[in-house]
Amino acid sequence: MKLAAYLFASAFVLGSMTTSIFAEENAAPSPEIAEPSKQNLPADFYAKWVAPLVRLDSEAGRALLSADTPDYQPLLKNWVPQLKSHCGACSSVVVMNSLLPGAGYTQDSILNPATAHIIAQETVYKIGFTLEELMNMVRTTSNLRVERFHAGPGEGEFGYEAWVAALKASRINPNDRIICNFATFWLRDRKNAGGHFSPVADFNEKENKVLILEVSGGRPAFWVDAKEMWDAMNQVDTVSGRVRGWLVVTRE
Repeated sequence: MKLAAYLFASAFVLGSMTTSIFAEENAAPSPEIAEPSKQNLPADFYAKWVAPLVRLDSEAGRALLSADTPDYQPLLKNWVPQLKSHCGACSSVVVMNSLLPGAGYTQDSILNPATAHIIAQETVYKIGFTLEELMNMVRTTSNLRVERFHAGPGEGEFGYEAWVAALKASRINPNDRIICNFATFWLRDRKNAGGHFSPVADFNEKENKVLILEVSGGRPAFWVDAKEMWDAMNQVDTVSGRVRGWLVVTRE
């Protein structure tokens, strides 16, 4: 009963953390984000999106959450909302702090002179990270092992089966986390736009759904079909010229 109550309360907090239903992934978080009682996200927030998304704080969303998932609670404990265009930095901070308790990384602290050769913060504010840049940032900052996978059918890319295999492996490993880089607008209206990062918090193999722990203060955490998410990652990032994908970050 205690675990069920905790999961219910956690899902409500994450699903309620916003004040604007139209905020994009790069929108600055509301200063009232820590006050769920003042948030007014409608229950049908994702209703008009092409991909059938399920809000975590809905009855159906809570039912999909695994009681023994190794990633959800550590990620939730370290969740913070992204700064403008810092979805990659924010996702990496949430993941690194969940794997290295007490590390205390922040979106500002990881962008410093020692990592400026990877990307400068002023650049992040303009265009964010590429998948490769985020991989190098996590490696340089934390010394955690990071593997990069570009979603696609081409040479050097990884197909849908590899994506599902990664989800299954992470689902039973408390020492790794997955960060997705996907085109948000592909899920909304099948457009290759709105490049975004967020961590994976759970995988329901029976229903083939992935839980995305949204770092945007303008959207609730959601479940999405694993194939839908792979398709959203299999979209070209116009900055890097490569399709998007996912990172696996591991504590060894």
